[in-house]
Amino acid sequence: GGECRRAHPAVPAPGQLVRPALQFVHLGHERLVIEDEVCRVVIGRPRSHPGRDAPGSERVRTQPPRGRHGCIGHPRDGSVTGVSVLFATHAAYHDHLAGPRHPERPERLDAVVRGAQRAGLAEALVPVEPVAATRADLERVHPVAYLDRIEGISAAGGGRLDPDTYASPGSWNAAVLAAGAGLTAVEALRRGEAASAFCAVRPPGHHATAHESMGFCFVNNVAVVAASLADQGERVMVFDFDAHHGNGTNDIFYADPRVLFVSIHQWPLYPGTGRDDEIGVGAGRGYTVNIPVPPGSTGDVYLYAFDEVVAPVAERFRPTWVIISAGFDAHRDDPITDL
Repeated sequence: GGECRRAHPAVPAPGQLVRPALQFVHLGHERLVIEDEVCRVVIGRPRSHPGRDAPGSERVRTQPPRGRHGCIGHPRDGSVTGVSVLFATHAAYHDHLAGPRHPERPERLDAVVRGAQRAGLAEALVPVEPVAATRADLERVHPVAYLDRIEGISAAGGGRLDPDTYASPGSWNAAVLAAGAGLTAVEALRRGEAASAFCAVRPPGHHATAHESMGFCFVNNVAVVAASLADQGERVMVFDFDAHHGNGTNDIFYADPRVLFVSIHQWPLYPGTGRDDEIGVGAGRGYTVNIPVPPGSTGDVYLYAFDEVVAPVAERFRPTWVIISAGFDAHRDDPITDL
């Protein structure tokens, strides 16, 4: 746990590594990261991504990752034998309609399911039907008046919650089922039904603060699960690799040392939060780790940050549960991000 100090090196020559970009300094309470570094940029020849890179454009890269901690995903031979993953989704998620041509639409969920099938993972997935989160579950994170407003607007036929977020008649039911998916998965994992779970849900949640909807998000799904686990004495790590900063999750646990929040995200980008000096306050100081990366960053930047910051932080925090906010918009073909 410590404060974040930005180094200001001279402008690098082409191919020169810029480091340290971040230095974490111990402040006298439980140690999480001490003098770890993030490799920020190497300016060099651009990678070729058809349809994305204009002639002469630059992309931001690091040197190849050292792989000290390995990576989470497929085994080296590409096989998935012997792996089972709970797959929690629900037909009611299609009933949340944000409006015609809205980017957060039911087809996103269909694409996730098709993607799992096309990747040859169907046999490894164990279907789980989410149970709706209760009001008590939701109120660990959101105040009663906030929840009443969303439920009331949905019940009245729908309407705009904020400039970005629209509720339809089916939105409230979808939202409580989305929040309940993680809780349902946790109970199934505790029963030993699998070693991990994937929750394909909508509406999404990581932009929702305790008191405000934003960025298409109603209930902070990840925060509901993390708060439930923390109240049961668990040490929870939330790792967010969405291209956008998970400002809602960041804020909800900003003063809470029971939950370690780590985010890698594009900077600058909506919602404008997630600077590297946002590290928590009070008892939670040092338990928020934000790793902003510049537009054009490639996958090896993420892997290097994972090796040099994320894995060491996790090792020191020693979480009993890890929850991943798995935003897919860091993909090179996403139309509104630049990673």
